[in-house]
Amino acid sequence: MKDEEVVIVKNRKINDKYFNLSFRSKYLSRGIRPGQFLNVQIEPGGDPFLRRPFSYYRVQGDT
Repeated sequence: MKDEEVVIVKNRKINDKYFNLSFRSKYLSRGIRPGQFLNVQIEPGGDPFLRRPFSYYRVQGDT
């Protein structure tokens, strides 16, 4: 597992329950396919204790 700090560049509301988050990452874009998951640590320090799973919807380019 590799940790990387990224910044959300777009946060689009789909409906009351779902959002489409976009971010840039050189490491994560390599070899990623839609349907795979990444685990997001929301805050450093362990609160919430478990990371949040997010699935990839689309990967554009190499960034």
